[in-house]
Amino acid sequence: MIQAVLYILSGVALYGGAHHLQLGASRTPGHPHVMHGIMYLLLASFALTSALTYEVESMSAWLLLGKVTITIGLTLWATLAWFVAAYTHFKPRLLLAGLTALWTIHLIGNLASPFSLLYSDIVLVKQTLPSGAEQAAWHTSFNPWWTAVEFTILISLGYTLYASYKLFQSEGKHSALALGSGLAVLLGTSLTDFLTHAQVVQLAYLAPFGFLVFLLVSSVYPSLQRRAKPQPSEPAASYNMTFNLNPPAAAGAPVPQRVIEEEPAIEITHNASAPAFTLETELHKKQVTPREQVTVTEDEEEAAEIDSTEPAEGHEKLKPPTPPLLTVEPTLDQEALHHVSDNLIDIAVYATMAINRFKRGETDPAVVEALCKKVRTQAIKTRRIANQLSRPSKPPDSDETN
Repeated sequence: MIQAVLYILSGVALYGGAHHLQLGASRTPGHPHVMHGIMYLLLASFALTSALTYEVESMSAWLLLGKVTITIGLTLWATLAWFVAAYTHFKPRLLLAGLTALWTIHLIGNLASPFSLLYSDIVLVKQTLPSGAEQAAWHTSFNPWWTAVEFTILISLGYTLYASYKLFQSEGKHSALALGSGLAVLLGTSLTDFLTHAQVVQLAYLAPFGFLVFLLVSSVYPSLQRRAKPQPSEPAASYNMTFNLNPPAAAGAPVPQRVIEEEPAIEITHNASAPAFTLETELHKKQVTPREQVTVTEDEEEAAEIDSTEPAEGHEKLKPPTPPLLTVEPTLDQEALHHVSDNLIDIAVYATMAINRFKRGETDPAVVEALCKKVRTQAIKTRRIANQLSRPSKPPDSDETN
């Protein structure tokens, strides 16, 4: 009966391992599928070799299968701690390294022992029955090192239960309850195996069934939770350009080119008949009506006196009044504004890419760092262009007079 159940368990575990390895190859986020699949395959091998030990008849084959079974079982227990660490993201490095070292020592001791780590000696005992017939039986002595194996199992289970408790406190309460339930079943079967090894109860070893329940709960519950939880649809990305002063051009419209206009020429003329000073502004590229025209007229006598006679002592020669400076309206640099608009779009795109990666759970530090550096670079460039645009333009020089 136990053999058939172990064969069924091996088939279920083999299917679970292939399924999780396929999910790991497709890089499905949110679960350590590769390690989960490896544990399923180890459990399938463990159950298969355990079932085969009930069918062999020779002592040499029984010892070989027993040593292989214990080796696979120890590897399965060593993988348990790392799987729970990846599942809960609680990874005390020193404790995990210590557990790995202990399981490695047990594996080496099992391979070096002639009767595996479970038995220290196996002796063939012959007895003579009252009828005169002889009966032969194998007498086994348990290895004291197996107590160290049981102690290491308890340490691993204690760590995994504490890791599920930390997961319950942080974020995933339902996932932590499912993980803790599977670990509780595994703990119960392990304690039953301890009693069986001490010959307190007469039962088969139940560790394979405890591992199957634990792995099934750890794989089925997250899948059901993802299906029950509606996936929010990502809204279409919309960008609000707060610095774009010009409305977007119509489709097919030519992009405005930057026209560099020459500085306005300032000409001051003097009329001899009527001394007047006229300030005229003439633009080379574009005809613009002068904003101000100042004419200063003086009396003819004062003008004649200025032209013909020298100033008296103590008096300064009259000078023409200084024409007022023109107020030049600042023109927007269209090319700079296009650069600002492009930089803001780049910032929005890089930020959207980073947000989508966080939503999918893809938090690769190198990729996130590259996106943040691009956002920072575009922001600095935009700030420099904005500083140049915000500086007041210098008025044209008006020192040259005729």
